[in-house]
Amino acid sequence: MPYLTPEMQAAPRGSLSYGYDVVVGGTTYRWAPASFAATVGAGVQYGGRVKSTSDITRSAMSRSNDLESGEFAVTLVDKDKLVAGLVESTASLRGSPITAWLGAPSVDPTKWSKRFVGALTKPDFPEPGLATLRFGFRDTALRREALRVILGRHDWPHAADEGVIGKPAQIVLGKRNSRGQGDGGAVLCPCVDTQAFRFLWSRGWAFGPDADRVFSSKDRTVPISGWTVEYVTRGGRLYTLIKFASSPADAGGGALPQIYADGRGLDLTGTGAGALAENPVDLLRIVLVNFVFGDYKTGAFLSDSTAPISTAAFTTAKDFATKKGYKDSWLLDASATGGALLNNWCRSREARAYWNELGELAVRFDNHLLTAAQAAAAPLLIADARSVGGHVRYEHEDDSVTDQITGTYSGGLQTLTVMDPTIGALAATSIDMPVSPAYVY
Repeated sequence: MPYLTPEMQAAPRGSLSYGYDVVVGGTTYRWAPASFAATVGAGVQYGGRVKSTSDITRSAMSRSNDLESGEFAVTLVDKDKLVAGLVESTASLRGSPITAWLGAPSVDPTKWSKRFVGALTKPDFPEPGLATLRFGFRDTALRREALRVILGRHDWPHAADEGVIGKPAQIVLGKRNSRGQGDGGAVLCPCVDTQAFRFLWSRGWAFGPDADRVFSSKDRTVPISGWTVEYVTRGGRLYTLIKFASSPADAGGGALPQIYADGRGLDLTGTGAGALAENPVDLLRIVLVNFVFGDYKTGAFLSDSTAPISTAAFTTAKDFATKKGYKDSWLLDASATGGALLNNWCRSREARAYWNELGELAVRFDNHLLTAAQAAAAPLLIADARSVGGHVRYEHEDDSVTDQITGTYSGGLQTLTVMDPTIGALAATSIDMPVSPAYVY
């Protein structure tokens, strides 16, 4: 959306005012620095409770490619104890939606400019008659565990004891292939059923191992046969398994070996009706919508609208990745927060994540082919001078110079170091790319 709508740009500058909409228990409360009402369109009334506000600052990630969050505050006059009463009646305002608007009485509210969408974190009462509402981005899901499905006895009563129970149920995305990188299977598949000889390939519907690419730990140089891909539901969740007709142990019997495999992960739909998901933006979108913000179980993937992501920004980023021919793989098999997964993805692809003015999580690639004029018009480079009253601003960090870079890629199986030999390793840095090609086409 434009920074200011044409109607707001035409409004008398002295008439512009910020207003805050807070939804508590289904009721919308509207507060501003001074009482005002829209005189045209669907008129809305704002009560003059706002005493002071902090700047709302958005960051286009730090130099380490980490998404930065923030907490902001609006202090209200609460002599009638309205806010205090809301806290008492609801036990907590945490999570209540808040929207900041830039409006004017002479402009239809449908033409006002939305400056911020987020959620309340907590209320404070700094002194009698005042209430401070703290709010931030809708990033709670990014700060908690992403792989919340743990392999347990309730769903897998015959799972192997060692290295299985208590382990996150892994998720395979893209192609995982060890050819030229050990050639003994890129994915360790935990045994979830020692009696029926079932080994976990991935949560959800996945294409599964490739033909002749399943290996036993007893001899990882020779592929083994006698297996099929099986889809089962446990605890209401769908899993893709490798099912052996008989024990994959040696002919003489003995303990079950570990199973490794190369293959393909989730499809684009969650049902098997789509193509393999391997565009890096598709991988991130699927992970965020279904496993970070959502709790996918079975069937079609959750709608993108169920998560606070910018579908427009993700579509633009996907088009860029498609034109560049980017195809990635991603193995999620260890404990990590949603924010850590997002930051790993950004570091792997030199991309940036940020919260837009609609409170949506957006991503874009660093495109070093942009001209200076194009860069100045990029959405991440909005100058402070374009903000109104200095209330909303963007911050950026300057990149430092380095003379040596070590990259870890291909699922952690390979490294590459590039340096300027005329300088030496005076400002060395490293890049870990967990989301990267791990296959040979």
